[in-house]
Amino acid sequence: MRLQARSSSPQKELPSPLLRWDFETDAHDVTGLMETSLKDGARIDDGRLILDGKKAYAQTTSLFRDLRARTLEAWLVITDLKSRGGGALTIERNDRSAFDSIVYGERETGKWIAGSNSFRRTRNLKAPIEAAQGDELVHVAVAYAEDGTIAVYRNGSPYGEPYAPSGPQSELQTYKKGRSFFLFGKRHTRGGNPFFAGEIDEARVYDRALSSAEISLSFTAGPTTIPLAEVLEEMTNMERAERSRLDREIGRVK
Repeated sequence: MRLQARSSSPQKELPSPLLRWDFETDAHDVTGLMETSLKDGARIDDGRLILDGKKAYAQTTSLFRDLRARTLEAWLVITDLKSRGGGALTIERNDRSAFDSIVYGERETGKWIAGSNSFRRTRNLKAPIEAAQGDELVHVAVAYAEDGTIAVYRNGSPYGEPYAPSGPQSELQTYKKGRSFFLFGKRHTRGGNPFFAGEIDEARVYDRALSSAEISLSFTAGPTTIPLAEVLEEMTNMERAERSRLDREIGRVK
């Protein structure tokens, strides 16, 4: 059964994230370190953050500590493969002077990049065009190493080659405590076509650049949470009936 297969994942070996959003009950980070506000129609539905690609996004409160070397990671569904420039997960400075983001389709249709302000730390990648279908979950991660190297991954495998950007403001950026925040579904707070069309199932941020092996392991283990539909499928008829009764009782009490 699928739930048994998930439970056999090597959870103890997984890297520990600094922040994690599972979108099960609300948009807040599950560690309790950051709050997240839904903006302009963004909503939570069945354990996912729903984003319309037009104006919906979510934004966190200010960062609670400095963040330099890091990994941005997300499990997501793309609802428009032809969309251009949407950011799935972004870290940005309050003064808008810099941002780094998991971006879809901005420079090349159907391709992922490590998005950044004025493309300072961005390169086109020799990698396949996205071909996910329907409700297929895609895992995307971007690791930013202390030496400035950036590596992009899709479904646990390298997506193009790691690279070290050069030029003005190409070095690894430090995002300061109280002066930076995260965005979901928006590349950054300025510029055209910033919105991501899709659903985010889970997102994580690490305070170091994960290795290829760690990212592969994280992808293989999958999101921490189990979608409600899968839980209901594994229940007996009696268990589903009892759950429905309890839901009605909770609604009555509320």
